[in-house]
Amino acid sequence: MKRSQGTAMTVSEEEKKEIGTGGIHVTALTDEGLRKLADRLGPEWEKLATYLGFDMAQIYGFKTNNPSHVANQIFQMLVNWRQRQGASPDQLGTLSRKLTEADRKDLAAIMPEILECVRSDVHREGKVNVANKQPDKYICHKHKDGVKLFYCKTCDELICHACTAVDHSRPDHDFIDTGKASREYRQSLEHDFAELEREVQYLELSLQDTVEAKKVVNVNTAEARKDVQDKAAEVIAKVKAEKERLLDEITTHEQEQNKRLDEHEKTTIDMVQRKKQSLGNAKEVTSDASDCNFLSRYTVISKDLKKMHSQHLAQHHHKLWYLRFKRSQTVDDIDLGKVDQEGDTWQLHHTFGEKGSGEGQFEVARGIAAAAEPNEIAVTDLMNKRVLICNNQGPTNNYIPINANDVVAVSNHWVCVTPSKLMVYHRDTSAKFSFGTLPESEDGMWLISVAAMPNGNIIVGDKAGKVLTELDPKNGDILHTMQVRIRPDYLAVLSNGWIVVSDEDEGLVEIVDVSKDAAVTVGSIQPTIAGKPVKYCRGVCSNSSGIYLAVSTWYNTTSHIHQYECTGQFVRCVARGLYNPQGITFTPNGQQLAVADWHSIKVFHKV
Repeated sequence: MKRSQGTAMTVSEEEKKEIGTGGIHVTALTDEGLRKLADRLGPEWEKLATYLGFDMAQIYGFKTNNPSHVANQIFQMLVNWRQRQGASPDQLGTLSRKLTEADRKDLAAIMPEILECVRSDVHREGKVNVANKQPDKYICHKHKDGVKLFYCKTCDELICHACTAVDHSRPDHDFIDTGKASREYRQSLEHDFAELEREVQYLELSLQDTVEAKKVVNVNTAEARKDVQDKAAEVIAKVKAEKERLLDEITTHEQEQNKRLDEHEKTTIDMVQRKKQSLGNAKEVTSDASDCNFLSRYTVISKDLKKMHSQHLAQHHHKLWYLRFKRSQTVDDIDLGKVDQEGDTWQLHHTFGEKGSGEGQFEVARGIAAAAEPNEIAVTDLMNKRVLICNNQGPTNNYIPINANDVVAVSNHWVCVTPSKLMVYHRDTSAKFSFGTLPESEDGMWLISVAAMPNGNIIVGDKAGKVLTELDPKNGDILHTMQVRIRPDYLAVLSNGWIVVSDEDEGLVEIVDVSKDAAVTVGSIQPTIAGKPVKYCRGVCSNSSGIYLAVSTWYNTTSHIHQYECTGQFVRCVARGLYNPQGITFTPNGQQLAVADWHSIKVFHKV
């Protein structure tokens, strides 16, 4: 192998013939091979997917089809890509090149071993292209042989030593050497990078909501049509004309909504791609360019980043995808009903429990969690120092005798949080093990809340230290510890891993990103009732429709449950007139919302 005068690695013509046009001469890829690659690729697979030609909506589709298994998401994506290739003889070569473009040269280099699709005697030599850096020397055109070793901050340009005395002299001009200037400006861009990365995350979350909304539109319009047709069948002689009018109205809404959602989806994807492109270009120049080359392009990069910051996504109305058919209460005329877009309605389904310390009674019902197979609800009863296990009818005879602040269902277990440690129990309430979030030699913590992460780990809130701790529930290993700005009295986790933190006494909610082992606030919610800030923010939970939050005023029986978008925008009031709600949770099927309301449990059903 020879090295050219540049920085690119090449292979001989004979090697190219032996390896093949794409770098490796291969047969078609097998399911087994793709499965092995999926196991190794890891969570950064979305970048490869974009290089393979998939857009953000398609990538989100792979994720929603396999919500709990990253390897299955990757495998589905790879199989889909293979089907697109048809009878292409060089699938492995193409995939290897795309892996290289996606910064996974490590996998590209061992593709034959991973996929077992090449002969063992094929000697593979890759070709790695490295961009040639321009020499770190700029000649001044004003002063012969003058080398630009300084940067004039006043004029935003590179200058030579002679320029510092002639055209850029002090005190009218501020100049420093290129090394110092480069370090200073590179560091100044780091904040812009972080801000733009968070904006991209916001856009991706909005895109996720839009894709989900389109699915809801299709389901709701189908159900609305069926309701119209069923009602029309009862009085078909009188209402045929009205039926057609309503169907046309639904179709019109469907077309208008899908059109607007399509436009919103396209706008979001375009903005994500533009911002990612700008971010990628800026990072590449910042990390790879020489000092002078970087400084010569700094102004353009900085202006481009500021331009990207100024571009924001227009919000689409939260009622956009709500569409229902509301039946008429009479059958003696042709008024079948109307098309209703006010959204899902939650009605109180049943209530159980009362004040006391006996069977089926609560003193302070605070934390609440739901699990399936069998359907059960666990409730922490603070004053009675127990965790009651309930079914659809109410409390059972099972309970856990501990003073727990909160509880969550994880992998067929109950994880209970006491002020000083976590206790893990089997579903039959038998103890499994316990662990803490601080070394035994340390104290001063007050563990108050717990929630399950999308990856199966748990996140625990320490109220005294304003700390979030991520742990592995299988062994109690501490993975990350992160400081937050408010007290984590209640926690919920969004689908993208962001944590929703509710501070009871401050009446405030913050949404934090913990993807980089630090809690970075990306949004906040300050709820109001009747135009006035609430006194307390308490229980919080989330699903694909947004964030649900229990809020209270100074007075009992005036509390609400509010719904917000995942970005923090208020949607609507779900329930009101609650006594003193604490923790809230969805049942596993998402059709019921259970509320720990001080002395009782209230279960709301979606209709």
